[in-house]
Formats: sequence, C-alpha cells, structure tokens
Amino acid sequence: MSRTTVRLGFTILEVLVALAIVGVLAGIGAATLREPPARLAANSYRSFLQNARHVAISRNRPVLISADAASRTISMLVASTSAASNCEAFTSQQAAFDATEYRQVAFTTDTADGRLLWLPNGRPGHCGGGIAGTTTSFSDGKRTFSVEVSPAGQVRVGSQ
Repeated sequence: MSRTTVRLGFTILEVLVALAIVGVLAGIGAATLREPPARLAANSYRSFLQNARHVAISRNRPVLISADAASRTISMLVASTSAASNCEAFTSQQAAFDATEYRQVAFTTDTADGRLLWLPNGRPGHCGGGIAGTTTSFSDGKRTFSVEVSPAGQVRVGSQ
C-alpha cells in the first residue's frame, strides 16, 4: 500500500503574494485617508490666530492680523504701544502664515480690508474700533473649510 501525505500550511510564495496584495490595498487606503489640504491650512491658521490672541493678552498690546491675498500670506504685527488702535501704528512683525505651503489652497476673508485686530483683553476688533468677528475660508477646489472668530474671541474650524 502506498501512503499519501497531506501537507497543511502555506508555501513561502503564497505568503509573499498575500503580503503584496495587502501592501497594495493598504497604500490605496492610506491615500484616501489623508486630510484635505484645505483642512490642514484651516487648522494651521486657527493655531496662528490663537497664538496671536495669546501674544496680545500676554504682552498687553493689540496684535494686528493682516491678510494679503495676492502674496497668499497673513502677517501678525504687534503694536508699539498698548493704546494703539490705528492699524498704521503696527510696525513689528511677529510671525507670518504662508498659505503657499498648502498647494492649490486659496483663502478669502469676509473683512473689507483683510484685517483683524486682537485686543489686549482677548477680543477681536476692527482697526477703527469696535468688537468684530470674522470668517476666513480655505478652499482647495473640492472642499472648503472656514475659520470663524466669534465676537467673544473663540476660534473654530468648520466645513462648508
């Protein structure tokens, strides 16, 4: 009588093929799970605004946020005195938000002059005086995310 042997298990070739398939599927899945560039820009800008608010409170000086859509940059300027409310009195640039780091992301703001003033009490205002909230939108052509500043000084990101 001849005896046949049944082998259980996998060959190394079968394991390698299975690993290759899993690797390809994982690569496809990882690409679809990335954050949209507009969301990344909006989150970064929110952090930039929160930092500007913190600078205004800690230095007890107004901080001006000035957007330039042409160069796709937003500057943070600190006032030379604590009583400054005229936008022309801001000379010392503290930091800048560079939207060119986010490919194909454009931003728009709802303020007429692209400016937001953080007061030393942590509230947002206008250059001429008064309390104000603003919305800045970041769009990559597919999705749009907005960074909203409430009149109380709360900064949050939302999708449209």
